[in-house]
Amino acid sequence: MSRRVLIVNVYFAPTSFGGATIVAEEMAERLAGQHGWSVSAFTSMQAGHLPDFSIRRYRARAADVVAVSLPGVFTYTEQYLSPRVRTRFAEMLDAFAPHVVHLHCVQTLGADLIDEIRARHIPFAVTLHDCWWLCERQFMIDALGHYCFQEKISPDRCRYCVDDHQASVRRAAYLHEQLSKADRLIFPSAFQRDLYIANGFAAERCVVNKNGVRPPSSGYRRRQAGGAPVFGFIGGPGHIKGGDIIVRALQLLGRDDIHLKVVDAAQNVGTSWQRDGYWNVPCTVEHIPAYTRETMDAFYASIDVLLFPSQWKESFGLTVREALLRDVWVIATDAGGVSEDLVAGDNASLLPLDGRHAPLAEAIADCLKRSDWAEYRNPHKATVTTLDRQAAELSNLLDAIAQV
Repeated sequence: MSRRVLIVNVYFAPTSFGGATIVAEEMAERLAGQHGWSVSAFTSMQAGHLPDFSIRRYRARAADVVAVSLPGVFTYTEQYLSPRVRTRFAEMLDAFAPHVVHLHCVQTLGADLIDEIRARHIPFAVTLHDCWWLCERQFMIDALGHYCFQEKISPDRCRYCVDDHQASVRRAAYLHEQLSKADRLIFPSAFQRDLYIANGFAAERCVVNKNGVRPPSSGYRRRQAGGAPVFGFIGGPGHIKGGDIIVRALQLLGRDDIHLKVVDAAQNVGTSWQRDGYWNVPCTVEHIPAYTRETMDAFYASIDVLLFPSQWKESFGLTVREALLRDVWVIATDAGGVSEDLVAGDNASLLPLDGRHAPLAEAIADCLKRSDWAEYRNPHKATVTTLDRQAAELSNLLDAIAQV
């Protein structure tokens, strides 16, 4: 008998935006194609031509997909509690009758989906891609736009970052209660697991399933051109991804012989991260379209160094692993899950998480002194988890709790 898994994520193909969505889609394909699961997916769409909370059915990434049309504006409570979405979800549970449910990101879909799962006595797992369950602001970024560095979350400290403290306390208590009902909590990194355990979740139910990366094709070749290295950056403008740190570092260096390729990933959802005057630097900045699975190799083959000066403790860092598997050097902050596959001096330059641009400028200058980029190979590629390895581990985790 075929095992049935229902995957839940706020986005799903064709709206492929964000690392969690990439993981959900890739796992759907591999669970179906390599591990014999029958896969369905529940997701959202924002389609103004359809009535709110109507559904659309289609097939994508080896999954039978049901997408519920969401309104463009949500109340505070509707970000995590949505009875009308819950009704649609209940209909899908009854129609598909999964043996196990795998939740990813459920913001705007609602954590009350869990009550429908439990009412049917279906086991479920949740992958915690970020801190949405712990932090109203999702990424532990405070009201001033800086990482708050909390480990055990204190509601008293959070009061300075939220509009309604009592509403935030109620939200946190509800989400903790809902998440505690999961049979397994799955984390993309040891850092993320430790964070949730520190906030009261049982260690024996918390497991690491590192995010996998699509390996390069057999024909992948590093760029062979000599001269100065080409740098790449995949992130929007602003402080959190470190765009402003890069701008200040390049201004400090004052060199006009640096070539930086900036990937405009926001094009995947019909917008753009390009801002007039933002990249006010003396060097060459080339904006390029968001890459796809098919064009990923071409992008990484065209750069030598990936800049990842993130200013918060990320749960993983997918693009860092994509670069590592393709022999691209990484300059990254030594924080969170990002740095767990980085070895200073071997495949990366590690920066302190302190908001300063001088260390980044120094790391860029060090890279400019090297001339061996065409020959460079990452000696630690074997530590990077591939998508196939992640899917095999995930299939075993779901098997262990599924009612088959």
